[in-house]
Amino acid sequence: MSRGVTVALALCATACVDGLQPGQVGQPRYLGQLRGSPPLALLPPRSDRAGNVYVLYGAPELLQVEVTVGQAGGGWSGGCRQIKGDSYGVHGWVGRSFDRMWYWAGDGLVAVSGRYGDCHLVLDRDRVSGADLAFRAVMPLVFDEPSRTELLAWVQSPVDPTPFAIVVDLNAHAYHDAQPFDPANATDVTVLGVGADHDAGEGIVLTRYVADGYITAEARYVDRSGATVARVPVPGAEALPAYAVQGYLETSGAVTAGVVNDGTTAALLVLSRGGASLQVPSDLRPVGVQRWGGALWLVGTDDAGPLVAPIGPNGGVGAAVAWRASELARAALDRSFSVLDDRWTPTRTLSWSAPVSALGPAPFVHPHSLDGYAVNSTGWLIAGPAYDVGGEQRTAVAFVPVGVTYP
Repeated sequence: MSRGVTVALALCATACVDGLQPGQVGQPRYLGQLRGSPPLALLPPRSDRAGNVYVLYGAPELLQVEVTVGQAGGGWSGGCRQIKGDSYGVHGWVGRSFDRMWYWAGDGLVAVSGRYGDCHLVLDRDRVSGADLAFRAVMPLVFDEPSRTELLAWVQSPVDPTPFAIVVDLNAHAYHDAQPFDPANATDVTVLGVGADHDAGEGIVLTRYVADGYITAEARYVDRSGATVARVPVPGAEALPAYAVQGYLETSGAVTAGVVNDGTTAALLVLSRGGASLQVPSDLRPVGVQRWGGALWLVGTDDAGPLVAPIGPNGGVGAAVAWRASELARAALDRSFSVLDDRWTPTRTLSWSAPVSALGPAPFVHPHSLDGYAVNSTGWLIAGPAYDVGGEQRTAVAFVPVGVTYP
């Protein structure tokens, strides 16, 4: 029997089910050791349509990146550390295709192969002029079609006073439909955050700029060609720092929402084509806005634990309640686990006692939305034993499917 078939059967023994119950933990797969102690600088894992799993280590304030890919048939590939620039770290995953993923880190757009686990910068330089290109905004929406695979971005070269909106051809490593920033006399253009309306096929950029002596903060809706089709003023966002949105702006129906942080206070931004508002929730400490099942949820914590509040179709925020699925998942980890180590042949199992969530203050609580890994299930990361390697702490991390619901 081949190694891939052996691993697949081992995984199916515990995880190939029609979804997991809320908080129920499936078979963990050991992916390796990562720098630091929990909570680690990790994003919720993603999967592509081929079944490969992608784990991204990094954060906006951390100028380090590490990508590990778990192949669907077994085994892990790692070592991808692509980043560009020295001001910002990982912004997040921006989309997927059948067996590829893309992430945005610093000023660079990076493609990751699910088959081999390797990666490379996309459009590091303009193919015609040779100018260095910095990705100021990458909207988390990949248009994956039989004839082309594209996404929307704002790029800027060292000689450009303002960014250009472009459509990136991810297969040809080229771009088209370059459009200059409007107004033409704008200065100090700053990206505060990005998002997408997946149903409408539009990207969203929250930006701030100066024109005619005035500071303007607005959300721009961008269509498939990269053209701005709507602008919504965002009062109160003029003083926000670059990339103030925690995670991404998420959209359901006519409502877009996200958590912004000015460095001291986290607030909820809710906007539509008709206007925008900023509010500081009183019943939880906001962490991010997640989209699940077509609905939006404000996630956060209080002193008692993880909380979640629904964001309605009119932008109203419901009462925050205890996130039962997160609590159940945390309780389910308080036991011994047999962790599958399929990095090499032969596959072996490791014994972990009472692992903890490897990221976030509690399972599922994170600025970025969760991935739909299976029916009513997402992928999460758990932390096991810690080691001291040359004076640096390393933590063993495993990928695990977990049942999830939102109240």
